[in-house]
Parts: sequence; C-alpha cells; structure tokens
Amino acid sequence: MVEFATMCIGKNWVFDHKDNIIEFHNKHKLHLLTDCGDSFDFKSYKHNKEFSYYDKLIFLLDIMTLKKKRITYLDVDKLRHYDFKIHFDDSSCYTYNIVPTPKLSNVFEKTRQQIHTHLKIKNTSEIYVQEGLISLPYTSDFKNIKKDIIELKSIVESNFGNRKWNNQKLNRYSKHGIGYGEGSALTAVLLKYNINVVNVYSSFRRETLI
Repeated sequence: MVEFATMCIGKNWVFDHKDNIIEFHNKHKLHLLTDCGDSFDFKSYKHNKEFSYYDKLIFLLDIMTLKKKRITYLDVDKLRHYDFKIHFDDSSCYTYNIVPTPKLSNVFEKTRQQIHTHLKIKNTSEIYVQEGLISLPYTSDFKNIKKDIIELKSIVESNFGNRKWNNQKLNRYSKHGIGYGEGSALTAVLLKYNINVVNVYSSFRRETLI
C-alpha cells in the first residue's frame, strides 16, 4: 500500500486546505504534520517550532524511518491534483519536476556550491529537483541519506532564512518562517548516491488542465 505525507502549518493554510486534506486522507493513507491537529478528526504529527520549508524533508525521512519503506510526500496544495497512479520501482526518486538551478537569485548557486563542497560531490550537474512531490526509495543507503540531509539543514537555512528578496516570486513564500532552498539539499544527495530521478510533472500538468 502506497503511503503519503504532507505538511500544513498555520491557521490560514489549514483553513484553505483542510477539506482537501480530509478528502485525500479518506482515499489514501496520509501522514500529516501540522500545528493545528485539533482541526482534524484523525491522528496527526505535532509541529511546534518555527516553520521552515526544510521541515518537509525531515518529516518525510522520519516517517520513512518509522515505516521502513518508501513514502511519497506531497505539498498540501498539490493534494487535489494527485489523481493518478505512479508505478514506483525500487531504486528511483520520483519528484514533481526537474529544472536547471534557479536563476531567481545568486543564493541558489551559492548554496549549491556550499552543499557540493560539504558532501564532496564532483558531479557538476546543475539540475534542481522541485520538491512539490518527493518519493524516495528506502534503500540500503537510507541512513546515510538521512544523515546527509539533516547535516545540510544548517547550510540551507543560513542562506535562505530571514531574507528579503528582490524577486516577487521569492517573496511570495518567504513571508513566514524559513523559506526555499530545500531542493538544493535533496538534489545534491540524489547526485551523491547516484539515485535515478523520475520527473512526474507531466502527470500533474495533465490533471491540472483537465
């Protein structure tokens, strides 16, 4: 059975997405990280610290540790668009989209270089994994993958936290908590462990347009 995870922090986000969360939970096994657990009539996981977009990676890895298998993370605003099946293999990472390293700010490139240095990555690929959907394989490297992602948290948050952007798109999601950059860590770890990345964006785009 495929299991899913999502994160919904803040009363405004819960108000906007509560119905979608409940509907998705009624169809699938869904693990929810939230600071508004009283808004749901099913068990959720308590979030009680400053919000960071990086929390989605840690939450996903914690659930995988608990379940010892692949878990598929979906951003809460993507739940209503997930109306298709992914045929998972045992070794690939499935992700929302793959793009070049964003040029919206030089912070993305700076972070990529710092992460590659920390992980001693020689692969110079400049791809960037967009993490609206993340489905990691539970492989023999899982403990090391989790260790690396936890270690990279401080690099990402020091670059992307408490920052005002000149770009309107970046300001959109940086008004609350620590925003952006988690894809930098995920991408680098996938490169380090030579994990094949499968892009599922076309399926989401099809469902969105219908």
